[in-house]
Amino acid sequence: MGSRGLRVLTFPGSLLIIHNTHYYTNRTCRAGGARGMADKIKFFDLKAKKFYESDKYEIIVKETKRGKIKMARAKSPYTGKIYYKILGKAE
Repeated sequence: MGSRGLRVLTFPGSLLIIHNTHYYTNRTCRAGGARGMADKIKFFDLKAKKFYESDKYEIIVKETKRGKIKMARAKSPYTGKIYYKILGKAE
């Protein structure tokens, strides 16, 4: 699961994404809980018209004309489609 300049590596209990020179894990980027477990993020499935929470998501940095944007992407349990949530600007 990779595209131009995007590499995905998985380690036990975490996910590491390297985009050019930036890297994020769901432990370091949205860490919380007792043992460094990832926070749950709320997503919306457009087709099923339902909200869902997921702690299994990927952090992606996308270059836009207004700068770099940090987004989370997760698969919906209702339809199996991938949906995104904007987390903010990336450094």
